[in-house]
Amino acid sequence: MARKSHRELREGERFTDAQYKPYTVTIGQFVLTWNDLHEKLALIFTGILSYGDRKKIPKKHRPEYEFREMERLAGIWNSSPYDRPKREMLRGILVPLVTSDFIQLGNFEEDIRWILDEADKIEEIRNNAVHSPLIHNFNEFDISPIFPTSAGRRKYKWSGGKITPNILMRNRRALRIAQKNPDGDILRELRWARDASAVLRDFTLRIYWALLYEPAPWPLRPALPNRGRKKYANARPPARAK
Repeated sequence: MARKSHRELREGERFTDAQYKPYTVTIGQFVLTWNDLHEKLALIFTGILSYGDRKKIPKKHRPEYEFREMERLAGIWNSSPYDRPKREMLRGILVPLVTSDFIQLGNFEEDIRWILDEADKIEEIRNNAVHSPLIHNFNEFDISPIFPTSAGRRKYKWSGGKITPNILMRNRRALRIAQKNPDGDILRELRWARDASAVLRDFTLRIYWALLYEPAPWPLRPALPNRGRKKYANARPPARAK
């Protein structure tokens, strides 16, 4: 059999087909929101550690002090290249010697721990989304060199099939997504995680404002969106012990 020319061989997925767009958009939005959440957690970290000294600085000198302290403490925060150890650093400074300075701020420790605990739960969804290969399900187990993929489908106007985790090579993250979503609707969980991350991010930012700006009130703890809902839930106060 004569060998095919390179132009006749299939190409790998470009992930630019219309079928992929809901996935690339949702995953991209989720990852960006997740990253932004950790930038706001960094603000909380620096705000807590500089809180006592900042109050001793005359107000006219505070901006300069805050800038220098933020740069110094940001170096500590970024000493780890990974998100979970960063969250553990923030969790690690929530000790009585530190939290006693924030008694007047209501649910200071409880609310920050809640954010960190919820982020721990969402992180598994984030890791699955980032590290799982996706594929058109009609092409899932085909690795022949001639079967058309992205370029071929565009050429022949073939738009059948749907997007699924690619489990051909037993990728652990892809298998977890497939097991959690037997109906094949993997976008529902990704959209929920994106929206939940945004709620945590906004709450974290409001906490930072309450730490930095005395007139800012301590925020009410929000409710995370229900599974499958696209809009954020309305804010509600945290549950108090009876």
